[in-house]
Amino acid sequence: MFKQKIKEERLLTSLDGLVAQIDQLEQDQMETYQQLVDLKSSLIQTQDLLADPSLQWIAKDSFEVPGALNLILDPIFSRPPAENVLLCDVNLNDQPCPNVLQLRSFTTQTGNANFLTFRASLLAKKTEATGKLIVATTTASCNFTGNGQLTTPAREFFEKYLS
Repeated sequence: MFKQKIKEERLLTSLDGLVAQIDQLEQDQMETYQQLVDLKSSLIQTQDLLADPSLQWIAKDSFEVPGALNLILDPIFSRPPAENVLLCDVNLNDQPCPNVLQLRSFTTQTGNANFLTFRASLLAKKTEATGKLIVATTTASCNFTGNGQLTTPAREFFEKYLS
């Protein structure tokens, strides 16, 4: 689960760096060939991050609790109240107890809110020259090439100037 969060943070950082470099290019502040090479490297790095199958959830419109989180929470949700003393009144025989239902609901609601916020921040990344850097679609793969779940209108811009 922490590996996933690290990948998400790397993608966000990579996109921020890419936006900054494109802004530099737009403002004629790139003075060396190496800066252009670095821009191309940043684009490739971002493409590689977007191609990671574990990040394809970004292209979906709805949230699903990640499998790793379910592996952790399912044993808690399925315990009898007598074994869930931190969440349940041991004198009640309600199965599941109300606090377990609240925890499950809270997990889903919080996850959905975080998903929507993070996804919106990624899809909002844009520059003057390229427009949006990522556009979520519904096809099968995840990359910048125009045939995937995460594509970019900026692809032609980069291929034209950095190829």
